[in-house]
Amino acid sequence: MLMEVTKNTYRDFYKDKRRQKYLYELSKENGEISYDMLTKDEFIGEDFLIDNSKDIAAQVELKIMTDKLKKAILSLPEDERLLICRHYYKKISETELASLYGISQQAISKRIGKIRAKLKKILEN
Repeated sequence: MLMEVTKNTYRDFYKDKRRQKYLYELSKENGEISYDMLTKDEFIGEDFLIDNSKDIAAQVELKIMTDKLKKAILSLPEDERLLICRHYYKKISETELASLYGISQQAISKRIGKIRAKLKKILEN
């Protein structure tokens, strides 16, 4: 589309256009790239620079805490360890555990709560 502009506007527009071309060629010669150079119709240049990898520090922390939890569970008496393993690792519900142990679901819930409190205390030390 054609439109009338002042001489100064015309000059400023082409001056800026020449400068952008010069900067582009200069960066190309030096092997530099910018976000703008990566931007195309299908994607935005900044998307290339996003780090999608998992946080290493968080992974290490999770591994350390998992190891501590395993040691804490192993330090429990056999009956408590068995109850925790059945409930959390084998995914047996409290109701099913209650019928297996021959006690009420509330009693199982209280036992699990006490064992969890004991594990928490072990982990905090």
